[in-house]
Amino acid sequence: MIPLSLLLFFAPFVLLALESKTLKQSISFLGFNSRKPFTQIGSGLLLVGFCIVILIFEGVVLNALGFLDTNKIAEFITSQPAWLLAAAIIAAPVAEETFFRGYLQKKTGVVLSSMVFAALHFGYGSVTEVVAAFSVSIVLGWWVRKNKLLLPAIVAHAAYNALSIALVLSGIAGA
Repeated sequence: MIPLSLLLFFAPFVLLALESKTLKQSISFLGFNSRKPFTQIGSGLLLVGFCIVILIFEGVVLNALGFLDTNKIAEFITSQPAWLLAAAIIAAPVAEETFFRGYLQKKTGVVLSSMVFAALHFGYGSVTEVVAAFSVSIVLGWWVRKNKLLLPAIVAHAAYNALSIALVLSGIAGA
């Protein structure tokens, strides 16, 4: 996970350098902006709330269709060491949002970059995880496209991962 996160974070900078963009231009292109950081963090928390509403609806539909398999996600989470779970909350959102929303989405669009993001989550062996990754990616992608800011997507992604892990480890979700 850590090597993949490093690759996903640094790849856009390398690719943009190959396009003759300076570091400052790359940071701007990717959507990093220091204006109103607390507003951006608040936007990220609102975004994760919106995503949770969508995911609850998806859960109901997947359950009705017999595809709800959150137990697979729970098994994966509970088998991981604490440092890896911390990386899933801190490093993965920064790296994945930088690559998928900051770079790839601008090259391929919201839907295609969301499909690639969802495909990255096939490793859990869970239909629920792939569907959730796709829909959250669409929401975050739309937001980044509309507002041209990456920090709220990173915050939403980190909050979502933290909440998911906390719910599984507390025994509230995933059984």
